[in-house]
Amino acid sequence: MNDHPEEIYQLAVLLVPGIGWSLARNLLHQFHSATGIFHAPFDALRTVPGIGIKSAKAIVHFNDFDPLYREMDFMVRENIRLIFLSNPGYPIRLKANPDAPIALFVKGDGPLEHRRMIGVVGTRKNSVEGLELCERLVTDLAPHHIVIISGLAYGIDAIAHSTALKHGISTTAVVAHGLDRTYPFRHRKLANDMLHSGGQIISECMSGVLPNRENFPKRNRIVAGLVDALIVIQSPIAGGSMITADMAFGYNREVMAFPGSVSDPLFGGNHSLIKSNRAHLIESSDDVVRIMNYDLVKSNKAQQTLLLDLREELIEIVQLLRNHGTMEIDALIRMTGRSPAKMAELMFELEINDHVRSLPGKCYRLK
Repeated sequence: MNDHPEEIYQLAVLLVPGIGWSLARNLLHQFHSATGIFHAPFDALRTVPGIGIKSAKAIVHFNDFDPLYREMDFMVRENIRLIFLSNPGYPIRLKANPDAPIALFVKGDGPLEHRRMIGVVGTRKNSVEGLELCERLVTDLAPHHIVIISGLAYGIDAIAHSTALKHGISTTAVVAHGLDRTYPFRHRKLANDMLHSGGQIISECMSGVLPNRENFPKRNRIVAGLVDALIVIQSPIAGGSMITADMAFGYNREVMAFPGSVSDPLFGGNHSLIKSNRAHLIESSDDVVRIMNYDLVKSNKAQQTLLLDLREELIEIVQLLRNHGTMEIDALIRMTGRSPAKMAELMFELEINDHVRSLPGKCYRLK
């Protein structure tokens, strides 16, 4: 096999038949890089959990690299980054989920991590009430330095993105197709405005992939996985917003929903989430601030006094979390040089003293 750059091998992982999220993780755990996967001998590949003879042969015999170089040329022209599952820049919140995408294609220069990531979703066919709820919520959250994540779809998604732009809030879209197109096409200007304002467009699809029906649930899991909280503005009992909310609930994210009229089917999904205790009932941004502990006065005082109350070894951890947002415990161990046992002891101390919050996947963030 001829040698290729690591990024080409990363793209190749996406094209090998039968290699999904779980098997990609197993392969990376064993071989540490995409290059290592494609240079591994057949017998070594067969020792990886879940890799059968068929998949091992597909990896060993893969040789369709020409389209991947064309893809890389396209990415360079369009300023698209490839962030592979094993790359340091892969979003920590998302990586903690067992079905995290193998790779993300990211257009835009902003960071993928932020201390306060809020997903806003809802129906494509919103009512005037839904529009007003969404606009008021995003507007009122502006002082709390959040990032709004949504799906660039018609209706609530577009309202959330456009309201964020109006108030100087960073906003990112996750889409269900390749980044060589905008869907719906009518939102092309909105997407460009987001990019010019420091936001991003994210996909797990290579160029040429169409916005087919089966891609939208995959898109929804990325929205659910990137955020700390998901807010359902207005949703019927069935639809993409409910899929996203169920995924967020399963990822142990905070899910919130506005109530509506009991006779309005556009709020049927909201009521179902609230009645089944899968979502907090919220009436305004004040409820979001309370649930997420975003109170400005309290957080500012905490920022000023927290470091004064801690000894040096804890201050180092707090500073790292302040700079990086959410972090895996393995990253904290690596950056501080402390043993796993010592780090576990320190994180426990910070947690019981209400300084940090534990998240799924052995991740932490400041409260």
